[in-house]
Amino acid sequence: MVTGADKGPYNAGPLWIYNDLEYNESSDSTQVVVQAPYMATPVDYWISSAAGFHYCKVLSPARVMEWMYIDSLRLNASIEEEDEILVD
Repeated sequence: MVTGADKGPYNAGPLWIYNDLEYNESSDSTQVVVQAPYMATPVDYWISSAAGFHYCKVLSPARVMEWMYIDSLRLNASIEEEDEILVD
């Protein structure tokens, strides 16, 4: 799992709220690039109460662990790839 460039800026509240994290899998399925939307205002913003804000969406560490332990193994360690299942 790799972090990619940020998407945005989405400087209107609803634009930032309704854009989700984006997961793009590589063509050979060896990595997933994660991109997050952000909303930022300059420190000299015309609305002083909103000046200097920077909002970003954060990827949960639990989601990364889920990808590492489950999703990333499906390509190479899947039971579907074995020719026969051995039962003792």
